[in-house]
Amino acid sequence: MPKILIVDDIEDNRYLLKRRLKRFGFDNCVEADNGFKAIELVRDEVIDLVFLDLMMPGMDGFEVLTELRNLQLLDNLPVIMISAADDLENVAKGIELGAEDYLSKPFNPTILKARTDAALEKRARALDKIQTAQNSDIYTGLPNASGMMADSKNWDSYQSVKALQVQFVKYTDIYNSFGVDGATKYLCAQINKLTEFLNDSGLCQAPALYRMTYDSVAITMPNVSDEAVFEISEHIIRTLSGQFTSDTISVLEEVRVAATVTDEVVAASELNRQLASAMSGTSLHQPFAVYQDDAQSVVLERIYLEADLRRAIDQRELEVYFQPQVAVATGAVVSAEALVRWPHPERGMISPGQFIPIAEQAGLISDLGMLVTSLTLEALQNLDTLQKAVPISINIASEHFLESTFEQEITRLLSSYPSHLTALIKLELTESTFLDDKALVNRVMSSLKNQGMKISLDDFGTGYSSLSYLFQLPIDQLKIDKSFVDALELDNRAQSILSHIIALAHDLDFEVVVEGVETQEQLNWVSASGADLIQGYFYYKPLPYKDFIDVL
Repeated sequence: MPKILIVDDIEDNRYLLKRRLKRFGFDNCVEADNGFKAIELVRDEVIDLVFLDLMMPGMDGFEVLTELRNLQLLDNLPVIMISAADDLENVAKGIELGAEDYLSKPFNPTILKARTDAALEKRARALDKIQTAQNSDIYTGLPNASGMMADSKNWDSYQSVKALQVQFVKYTDIYNSFGVDGATKYLCAQINKLTEFLNDSGLCQAPALYRMTYDSVAITMPNVSDEAVFEISEHIIRTLSGQFTSDTISVLEEVRVAATVTDEVVAASELNRQLASAMSGTSLHQPFAVYQDDAQSVVLERIYLEADLRRAIDQRELEVYFQPQVAVATGAVVSAEALVRWPHPERGMISPGQFIPIAEQAGLISDLGMLVTSLTLEALQNLDTLQKAVPISINIASEHFLESTFEQEITRLLSSYPSHLTALIKLELTESTFLDDKALVNRVMSSLKNQGMKISLDDFGTGYSSLSYLFQLPIDQLKIDKSFVDALELDNRAQSILSHIIALAHDLDFEVVVEGVETQEQLNWVSASGADLIQGYFYYKPLPYKDFIDVL
């Protein structure tokens, strides 16, 4: 629906014109009662047509036209002047300043509709030309890299999109010798051969060609087999390489082909990165290369992900999911664990197992931890408003907890929220946190507990699993790891050990959570062992915030 701006200092005039436009189906109308506001609206919003009164106090229509032109806002924006019937001199002046047309008062409905339709149609044609120019190569007529990005929005319906990049090595020599016209004729001739083959071969359906660089084209092929990709590549190298002769050009071409054979749909930018990586592996004696996850690619991938992760943390683009914890006694959801998730704008959901090690290696784990804590507190405050607040556990990395600034940072963050929410926060720490400086750990934990927070010992049953920690540290909750639960099915003694650990924890007044429960048999064993809370896929996977609300 086009947006129309009506500029007139008289309210009745604006109302009359707006009412008539709505009768013609143009419901999206905005108004300005002076020229200054009109310029602001054109600058800040997408306006498709302006009706502009020429005679206004403060800033008249001519000044508005002049300012729009100076700001380069008048390009492809039609302006229809509103004037008196005998004011042709001013109409002519307005057209010189860039106005599209004029309407005389009082408005003739037929003429109003005709001129509105004509102006909007002209606007649409201009925008189409701009879009085409932005997404197309002016020499070959092929879509360019921007065109591929635009087309990639429709790739979701495919199971996979594989691609080739074809480089014409002698293009630069031809350009230097015969200029842009000769190089373009050569490239178009090669593209025509390529297009005819792709259309006639039957090896791929709906292939699309793009001019990606000055000397190369890319081909995307949806839902095609690896074998077809290799066969197409072989044919391209065989038929487009060798002697090329036209009226003025004679050259011995050496075509090179890079391929990506991913079995999924990836973003256009990622597809191009893979093609560029593969193309770097081609040579005169090895004209074909396939993108592979070799050591170099792994390093590059990590570099890209680290940069994206830094931006995602800074822009708060990560999300917190919540895995409910169920009370053994009642079967009700009484608490949850906050788990970070990264919905990458191009790569989709990236696994924590992939980005958390990158955060650790890049020194981002503290920033990540504070972001997760902040997002969790925001969610907890919203739950409190809905009267659904429950205790939430937050994982804190050992290197983050042991930083000298941790206590100060977490205290400052918590101070922004009501004190009763602090009592609903559990900080989950692993055993490795306690190995280096027990005195520091004890002091910080005690300080946090004095502020109302709870402390949970996470992953008990892995690593060192020293029972001495249960006596030495001011913890409130013991969390038994999934690996211990899995052992229940392999060793009959595991259930007895589990029962004794839980009994000891209860003697020390600790709450016990058993995580990783996935089967009915595991549930029966854990329930019989006397655990307080159960967390695992048997009940719930980690849920986005909206779904978590529904289970409370």
